[in-house]
Amino acid sequence: MTIYYIREGFLGIRRHLLVFLGSVCVITACLTLTGSFALLAQNLNYNIAQLINENEFVAYLEDGMDDDQAEEMEATLEAVDNVRDAVYVSSTQAMENYLTWLEDNGRLFADLPEDLLPARYLIYVEDIDQLEATSNRVAAMDGVDHVSVSLSVAEGFSSARKVILTVAAFLLAALLAASLLLIFNNTHLSMQGREEEIAVMKMVGATNGFVRGPFVVEGTVIGLVSGLLSFALERGVYEVFQRIVESYQFSDLFYVIPFRQLRAAVFAVYLGGALLIGIFGSITAIRRLLKV
Repeated sequence: MTIYYIREGFLGIRRHLLVFLGSVCVITACLTLTGSFALLAQNLNYNIAQLINENEFVAYLEDGMDDDQAEEMEATLEAVDNVRDAVYVSSTQAMENYLTWLEDNGRLFADLPEDLLPARYLIYVEDIDQLEATSNRVAAMDGVDHVSVSLSVAEGFSSARKVILTVAAFLLAALLAASLLLIFNNTHLSMQGREEEIAVMKMVGATNGFVRGPFVVEGTVIGLVSGLLSFALERGVYEVFQRIVESYQFSDLFYVIPFRQLRAAVFAVYLGGALLIGIFGSITAIRRLLKV
């Protein structure tokens, strides 16, 4: 029985070869476009996550606190909910960092007292959406004079991340719907050329599964070929994109995740997604058009 399904499925593909090739080409393009956008969104999300991890707020300590007392606050600060890390910067180190930041102009301020700037803690958070609440809790702690936090920057990162994920989800849904429609149309055209054969099969008592089998094979082959082609094409497109970023020295601003780290996941998603599209599209078309 299985051999019959496979043979009839491939015969259907041969009879409608142009339709098959057209469906494969368009589905491959849809999957590649969807995958490319998803990978771009993944890279954008990764880079934003890195910026979020580097984003911190500053807790300035009260005057008169010596280094030993200040360093003892580290464990207390790290115990605060949502605090990932707390890095102590002494008054002397803060001045050194400031003079280094000034570069050549730093020598103009070299005679300033080493303890002019207050000691502080750089506070790194786990969830940037809770930055304001976390900074308020730290500001209320004993020994903390005040905090400095850039809420607008944090909100910008959070908003950008949500927009990327929303657009990616919408585009993915739209392109998957288009691919399913193509499979549906391909199955419809294939069935139009075999209406008499199907009618005879039903008259002699063929079961629904017997009639449905060859069309599922056709849809599966379309999905399988499309998935493999999409993966190969996506790999080439991604590597070209990575070389462009590196050749124009954008890598300092935008890190591209190496394809080898994504290869297994991309292959599984493309092949699994394409097979799902092929099988589900074929079954849906048969149920609606043949009513079997």
